[in-house]
This record gives sequence, C-alpha cells and structure tokens, in this order.
Amino acid sequence: MNVDIYKSNDEQISYLRLKRHIEQYHPTNEDGRFFPVCIELGSLSCCKRGKQKYVITEQQQEVGLGPTLLLMVTKSFFWLFLWLTLISLPVYAFFYSGKNARQNQSVSTYQEYFAMLSLGNIG
Repeated sequence: MNVDIYKSNDEQISYLRLKRHIEQYHPTNEDGRFFPVCIELGSLSCCKRGKQKYVITEQQQEVGLGPTLLLMVTKSFFWLFLWLTLISLPVYAFFYSGKNARQNQSVSTYQEYFAMLSLGNIG
C-alpha cells in the first residue's frame, strides 16, 4: 500500500492527508463509526469440556470472526505466558543464589547477568 501522507516539497506530514488516510483505511462498522479500543470480546477457554453452546455477542458479530478469534487467542496467550513467568520466578531466584558467576560484586554486562541466572551458576 503506497500512501502519500507527506507533502512533496518539504517532507512534512500533511494533517489533511493523514486524516483522509485514517478515514479511508481505519476499520469501521456498518454505520461508519470507528470501533472502540476497549470492547469485551471474551476469551477462549480450554477448560470447558463437552459440547457447550458458545454464545456470540453483538460486539463479536460487529468486529467479525477473524479479528475476534485473533484477539481472543492473543488474550489467552497473554494469560498463559504470564502464568508461566510467575511459576518460573522461584527457579530464577534459586539460580541467582549460586556463587560461581559472582566473583566480583559489580555486575555490568548482559553476559554476567545471564551467567548469574543460568543453571551453571549453582555449581
């Protein structure tokens, strides 16, 4: 997509062209209104067993199937990785307790931080 939102002479952003570009390419509903940033689309649940009927909300119908599923999967991945991060914090605290990588008290490089938080620091 080649969009010319710059003025040709001095490379400054033209407000009118930018506004026209947003009106032309920003996703809108049937009324021409922009979608709100924060709408509740639900989330995917991997814990539901059996054949439960899934209720499609009005917001999900308005946004569409593809973007709704993308946002729901992204939300599920966020919670999954947050949970995995929280359960791995005690392991990193255990690795940090080792004394092999910490000969001097000042740690200045990323390699020293990585060595302090790895399994090799234990001994």
